[in-house]
Amino acid sequence: MAWVGWVGRERPERERSEADLQRLAEAIRRPVPDERRRPRQRERSTGVAQRREPSRRDQTRRSA
Repeated sequence: MAWVGWVGRERPERERSEADLQRLAEAIRRPVPDERRRPRQRERSTGVAQRREPSRRDQTRRSA
């Protein structure tokens, strides 16, 4: 609860410098990268193991 109270506290308004506002304006004007051109990221593992589909060779074997 102490952490929540600290995060939600009132803070004084901060004056933005001209350089800060200029950087913000440039970032807003920058084009959004195209989805097709962005490198694909590997899917995160969920931690759930999955068995492979049995191959035909494995189906002919019998377990004891």
